[in-house]
Amino acid sequence: MRINRSWAMPNKQTFTIKPMKEIESESIDTGFYDPPYSLRQLKELYEGNGIAFTQEMTQHYWSNIQEQWARLIKPGGKVIKCAWNSGRISNCFEITRILLVSHGGPHNDTIVTVQVKTSGGLFN
Repeated sequence: MRINRSWAMPNKQTFTIKPMKEIESESIDTGFYDPPYSLRQLKELYEGNGIAFTQEMTQHYWSNIQEQWARLIKPGGKVIKCAWNSGRISNCFEITRILLVSHGGPHNDTIVTVQVKTSGGLFN
């Protein structure tokens, strides 16, 4: 496994992609997963885009999105994930590469992983 480190400033993302539940299962070769890293960020991003932030969203946000990635990616397909941890999307993914992105000063690094789906299903 190779680990690289580079520098970049954080930036805001928008909610302009097609909802994941509308995409056909195992139809994507490569995905990019850059979720908000905290509940505070979730609340700010959703409410800042006019979307009501509910209790149900906070309880199941990350697990629901990870289930969707496991459903959408073809076996052998890859997901590039940005986070403050290096956890796998699910047991059916293997981490093949890690990149640490330094944001300078007191800012936390971003951990970027490349994960390959090794089998079908959600949590094999």
